[in-house]
Amino acid sequence: MNYTYLTRTISGITNGTVDASYVGNPMSFVIGDAFYFGVISSVVVGITTSVVLVASGSLPSADGTVTTVTLINQSGHTYQDYLDEIASLIKDDATKLSPTDNGLILTKAVTDWGRDVPLKIAKKITGTGSNKYALNTILAGLWANSYSQILGIEYPFGYEPPSLLEDADWQIYDDGTAMDGSNLVLYLIGNQPSTTESFVIRFNVEPCLQVGIQNFPDTNATFSQITTLAAAYACQRLATAYAQSTDASISADVVNYNDKAAKYTTLAKQYFNRYNILVYGQEEPKSSIKAAMSQKELTPTTNQDNMSSLTGGVISSSYLFHRVRRH
Repeated sequence: MNYTYLTRTISGITNGTVDASYVGNPMSFVIGDAFYFGVISSVVVGITTSVVLVASGSLPSADGTVTTVTLINQSGHTYQDYLDEIASLIKDDATKLSPTDNGLILTKAVTDWGRDVPLKIAKKITGTGSNKYALNTILAGLWANSYSQILGIEYPFGYEPPSLLEDADWQIYDDGTAMDGSNLVLYLIGNQPSTTESFVIRFNVEPCLQVGIQNFPDTNATFSQITTLAAAYACQRLATAYAQSTDASISADVVNYNDKAAKYTTLAKQYFNRYNILVYGQEEPKSSIKAAMSQKELTPTTNQDNMSSLTGGVISSSYLFHRVRRH
């Protein structure tokens, strides 16, 4: 299989059946040691199959030989399916929310869901003999500034079990020259992978859901979680809309609007509780902070700068946590 840079085409696919139904389907592929992500724009079926990918910063910048192609999922839920499910959950018969509002709500729900259920991927990087690697280059459009986080780094690559660097062995450095994260550099402290070595970065990417584009697995579970969260957000907006739609001169109207505001406030809470059950297994999110207790003996000791007194051959420190005061 070959990748053509100018046309964003992967040709020569022979394994499995890829037809027009795969348009809009996410896929990953490997060229050399590099992992790439794309979305199918069109499919040409013949003796072998070719797919054209949507233009993206995550695609290769040169021709190459593709060794592996993986269809991440074949979407069973379309973008409109998400919108229809949300509409069914909120019953906005008065159309207080516009189609644009519903699209923004869905986008927000997908983004926030990705923080609760991280979309984790791994990318293998070939060393350059340096300890510095620009994230914007090695992660090729997959890294979302202020959203993505490195979850772990495997180095050296190829050990069984995998050899993982300690958190103290790497850091992300910002030299302050850009505000969009394009200047971020990964420092491998004390390690300089050679051109014959590789390391694997495991990190989370920001989920994306648009018309014809979805970069996360399409399952009934993810569909339910995202639409439930979006319904909660929509109910909050509807409660606000009805709370502001009061007219003191028409008492019946006031009662009706206030009643709807209260109902949507209650419904939003119910959907948030349902979302938490779907994601965390309980109505309240699990705390990331766990209670713990550590017991350690505290014994006064000296240090080189601590001028302690000698009494009977035993060194005694004047202070437990800081040096002796000098006069």
